[in-house]
Amino acid sequence: MMSINSILELDNPLLIQLADHFNLEGSIESFQKIGSGHIHQTFQLRSKTDSMLLQRINSIVFPKVDELQNNLRIIEEHFTHSSDLDDLGMSFLKLRKSVSKTLFKENAHYWRAFEWIDNSESFDKAPNSEYAFVAAQGFGRFVKILTYLPLSSIYSAIPDFHNGKRRWNEFDDALNKANPKRKLEATELVEFAQRRSKLLISITQKIENGIIPARLTHNDTKLNNILFYSGIQKVKCVIDLDTVMPGSILFDFGDMVRTISNAANEDCENLDEINIDEQYFEAICRGYSAEVKTLITNDEKEELLNGAKYMCLIIGLRFLTDYLNGDVYYPTQSENHNLIRARNQFRLVEILEKKAEVWNQKIKIHFY
Repeated sequence: MMSINSILELDNPLLIQLADHFNLEGSIESFQKIGSGHIHQTFQLRSKTDSMLLQRINSIVFPKVDELQNNLRIIEEHFTHSSDLDDLGMSFLKLRKSVSKTLFKENAHYWRAFEWIDNSESFDKAPNSEYAFVAAQGFGRFVKILTYLPLSSIYSAIPDFHNGKRRWNEFDDALNKANPKRKLEATELVEFAQRRSKLLISITQKIENGIIPARLTHNDTKLNNILFYSGIQKVKCVIDLDTVMPGSILFDFGDMVRTISNAANEDCENLDEINIDEQYFEAICRGYSAEVKTLITNDEKEELLNGAKYMCLIIGLRFLTDYLNGDVYYPTQSENHNLIRARNQFRLVEILEKKAEVWNQKIKIHFY
């Protein structure tokens, strides 16, 4: 396998092959790694007159790369025939045409390319609440347009991605097999999760039974999966579409609350820094409801706060499960890194529980 450092050299034969395969106009001028994602490796490939976004696909997380690409083609075609982005000035992610209309295979790795989106920027954290509002509106418009695409048309690239029963069973199995020292260290967090297992099971059952309707959703609504116009509080494009598959409005709303309204990152050790900003929470409600208020059912509206608790709990549970398994999934920088992450997410659950009246009042104002 060729290292990323060697690929970054402009005269590397693989880089020249990639440029040819995806029809780069002119000679290569720069090749730079971009983004901080843990899944795919993403780069900008540029000549004087042309630019593209290249990705080396993580085929361990996404083993069925052809189905993954087909999802993107279906989504692109669907958005091509929709005019519902125009009033917000939004565009959509477009696959780059290649000489053979296929992925480029490099040994066990697959590469793909997207058209470069100029004059755009992204943020890991919202500079102010207006960015939270327009991001929520952008994600809302995205899922609104997906409503007209049949559920069966999209392959579930990660089956049961946010399925509470699946994640609970994985946690329970890890707990039973855990190293005694790690099990003891995690006692407080294990008990915290066990007291809230009913929430995970209840939401999952409601989705399975159709009480909460399954919808095509983004399923990873972090702020950095939005491209904004450079220097303007306006959404240009929703990105990172590999997780688009059947899910729930609760997942997308909950993940926005989890990531956008919390100023601390997932690695923050100081629990006093972890908080849900009321202004940002309201901005998310205002932006998302502007797009989906008339789309979603009363059952979905009633569960929105539980959806936020659910997403914080399920992500925390995944960190805790990985800790009990010996840190085999998430990259870690210390022995207790996943424990810190789990404690961080569970702190968000506590805040959502303690101030439930505040959050529900804001949901009521904007969604009803």
